[in-house]
Formats: sequence, C-alpha cells, structure tokens
Amino acid sequence: GGWPKRRFYEMLQLCATDPKEREELALICSREGKETYQACIGESFTYAELLEKYPSAVPSIGHLIDYIPDIQPRLYSIASSPRMRGEDELHLCIIRNDWQASSG
Repeated sequence: GGWPKRRFYEMLQLCATDPKEREELALICSREGKETYQACIGESFTYAELLEKYPSAVPSIGHLIDYIPDIQPRLYSIASSPRMRGEDELHLCIIRNDWQASSG
C-alpha cells in the first residue's frame, strides 16, 4: 500500500481552498470520475507529488500521519537484474538485524 488510495484524494478535496483544485479532486472521488481516478493510479503519483499537484490542499501533520500508511520493513532486497545476470540467476541482499536499542 505505498500508493495513494481514494481516501487520500478525498482528504485533499476537503483541505483544498482553490475552487478549481477542489472541483478536480471532487471529480476524481466521484463515480463519474472513475476513469480520471484510474488515470491517476496509472500515473503512479506519490503522496508528495499529489501535494505538489494540489498546492492549495494543505493537510495537517495529523491528517498526513493518519492517511499515509507506515512503511513496512523489507526483510530482503533483490540485488540483481535479469538484464545483467539472465533469467536463471537471482541475487539477494539480506542483512542480519543484530543490534539493540540504547534503551534496552
């Protein structure tokens, strides 16, 4: 869930002060604007890009914390590309998490 969902667009609509931006966001959130919403999904806008796209929508820090999901830990990463290594080889990058916080 790293891409903005419809509820984020709805929150931006509520925060937007510019009538044109509010109208565009209302369309995106409506049934009639399904294609427009799908186009936004297709563009893979990030949360930051949407905040730049709709500058009059200035949500509070609390709203951002509520509407943007936490980043989930990644236990491993694929560290190779089939373009470089071929389809028969895969490299993983795995780090052993072996530390303690100063608080114990």
